[in-house]
Amino acid sequence: MLGSGILFLAAKNFNMKKTLHRLLIVIKKRWFSFTIVFFAAVFLISATVTLLTPTPPINGDDHWYGNAPGHLLNEAEIEKNLGKKLSQTKAGSLDIHTYSSSYPTIPHEIVTNSENMVVFIKEPLALNLNETIQTYYSQYGEPNLQLYVINDLSLNALVYLEKGIVLITHIESDDVQEKWLFVPTSAQLFMETWGKSLSETPKSNPERLPLE
Repeated sequence: MLGSGILFLAAKNFNMKKTLHRLLIVIKKRWFSFTIVFFAAVFLISATVTLLTPTPPINGDDHWYGNAPGHLLNEAEIEKNLGKKLSQTKAGSLDIHTYSSSYPTIPHEIVTNSENMVVFIKEPLALNLNETIQTYYSQYGEPNLQLYVINDLSLNALVYLEKGIVLITHIESDDVQEKWLFVPTSAQLFMETWGKSLSETPKSNPERLPLE
């Protein structure tokens, strides 16, 4: 009886080893196929997540001719409205694109990073008596920051950090001269970047946009 049991266990162990050996042979032969299937599954999951997390749409007042900070540059839409760009210059890792505006000597400026993502827009505004600073106050409310434009005591800047909007206005007339768009940020980061040409107190020390 004991001998029969030992023989049975030995046979069972042999069959298990034989089965495992066959399984290893199958895995080795089909390893490449298994690898392809695995990476295909990973790619499909990644693509699904990307599709379910789309880029926020461009709408409201945070856009300019189909372009907005945080989105890839759409040159075709700009050129359709303003014609070919006037210039493109490098400033560190950034590119400054200029387009003609209503003012012959003051072009529109749009700044992109190394990934061709829009990070800043400066739009000179034509005089519009029906659109003063009061128009924007009623729409946006009080700004987060009220600053002065360095070297031009006739202008100040109303900064809406959460909306990513700056309004450059004439102090005496309340006319809006320029509109800036940027990716919403904190007061400190704004002053360290796009706000370098602005000051909390009036002073003369001209400095262009911080494009280092």
